[in-house]
Amino acid sequence: MQSVKTLGIIFCLISGSMCHLQAQTVRAEATSLPIASPFGVEIGKTTCREAASALKPTYSNSLKLDSVPASAQLIPEGYPGANLFTVSCDRGGDAPVTYASLFIFGGDEQYATVVSDLASKYKKIGSIESGGMTGLEFQTANGNVIVYSQKTYQPAPREIMIEVRYNSLDAIEMERRLKEKNSNEIRSKEKARRNAL
Repeated sequence: MQSVKTLGIIFCLISGSMCHLQAQTVRAEATSLPIASPFGVEIGKTTCREAASALKPTYSNSLKLDSVPASAQLIPEGYPGANLFTVSCDRGGDAPVTYASLFIFGGDEQYATVVSDLASKYKKIGSIESGGMTGLEFQTANGNVIVYSQKTYQPAPREIMIEVRYNSLDAIEMERRLKEKNSNEIRSKEKARRNAL
């Protein structure tokens, strides 16, 4: 961390410009992690409109780029079993992707392959619970990736649906605030209950 700060100070001195150290300071760990950009869509940077122009939509009516939030259902190419890639931009179609989900159908072997492929690129953190489901979390420089699986009978019996969810730093922060708000509400209700007796 010290070396990152030192580089920031040296840059400011050499350029002769006034700059805040905070703007030059980057978490050393974050800079060593790869950026998640599934199918060329950089999470937290590429817009929904850019993603939709780079990949084919599933149907013409699957693009909702002029709404807030904006979304698009796209056809991913190049990964076996993947048949749907959705992107969502909380601030509209010309805003960066807040989160994206890739849906893959297969069996246990396919799930193991997906986890192996993610582990070869990103930092494996461990189990995480989100949205009532337990998944496996990986850390990226621009957020995190969580892989979930559940049994399904479509398109074939005994297949599993694997969801690979890419969250931007903004999405992680929004979820943290929501959890904090819910915890505060629970604490307030418990306090009110105790005070009522």
